[in-house]
Amino acid sequence: MTVFIDDVELGNLADVDDSFATLPAGEYILQSIATELKDTKDGTGKFISVQYEVVSGEYAGRKIFESFNIQNNKQQTVDIAMKQIKQWVKALGGTGDERLTMALMRGMEGKEFRAYVVVKPDKTGRYNDQNHINKFSPASGVPIPRPATAPAAKTSPPPRTTAPVNNVGPKVPAKGPTSAALPWEIKTMGPIPPQAAPQSQVPAHHDDVPF
Repeated sequence: MTVFIDDVELGNLADVDDSFATLPAGEYILQSIATELKDTKDGTGKFISVQYEVVSGEYAGRKIFESFNIQNNKQQTVDIAMKQIKQWVKALGGTGDERLTMALMRGMEGKEFRAYVVVKPDKTGRYNDQNHINKFSPASGVPIPRPATAPAAKTSPPPRTTAPVNNVGPKVPAKGPTSAALPWEIKTMGPIPPQAAPQSQVPAHHDDVPF
């Protein structure tokens, strides 16, 4: 059947879903909403696929996807994945000594944490750029520090000048304080940063089967 363009009402169509568009690099409050154990394409390994969602702010509802390679021919790839999972567990209040199981991973769904997200450009030019979680941190903790910038150059204080010494007649002691602190010699201490609120513990699942 032929469909003519005047038979389509654009007002009846849903807007384009941008929930999977790439997020700008920055800090976000996230939670995981789906976790699945999958086989690699070549069938020689396994990875945990996790879907995250932005909880609040301008980009609330947007999605980020991560893959944690827990079985791989390259040990360095596995080590990186395990360290990321451990950091995530500790960001939710765990000790980092928990037994890694799918029950543990799914038990972290719906729990908020703070993440610093970066953008990984696609070098092939065939796909869109992708987001990657660079750091996991407690949601109620202090903001994740940005990379430090080069300190400003220090300027030397002007040299002190003294009056010429008069050798004629007795010396008369000067009245008042003998010296005063110069502006750059006065040290002040800023306020002590508040302590982060304690996080709830992530339960360990010892009755589950490890990978």
